[in-house]
Amino acid sequence: MKTKLIERFSVFSKYNEGSVTLYLVYNKGNITLNEIVKTVENEYEAKLLHQAYYSIMIEREMAIYSLIQFLSKVFKIESKGKDVKEVVKLINKKAKEYEEANLAGL
Repeated sequence: MKTKLIERFSVFSKYNEGSVTLYLVYNKGNITLNEIVKTVENEYEAKLLHQAYYSIMIEREMAIYSLIQFLSKVFKIESKGKDVKEVVKLINKKAKEYEEANLAGL
């Protein structure tokens, strides 16, 4: 089963007898951001978990994505053409540089 989250993310699930694996994928670059395995009794319960996971990921991951976009603007990082992991690494690097500069200035 696959569900798209506002074009940037997709939620996938794979049902195997007794369990379901749920995935959150960043569409650009097909990067798996989250993967979890849950025990289920049947395929119906797996579908319910897929829907619940989808709902949670819309709220949580879209908030995280928005925060990453905001921080990239604050630190003047060009995020176009870069995947999420690369932008987060650049944000962390800039934050560390600012922290070191502030400590040196004290």
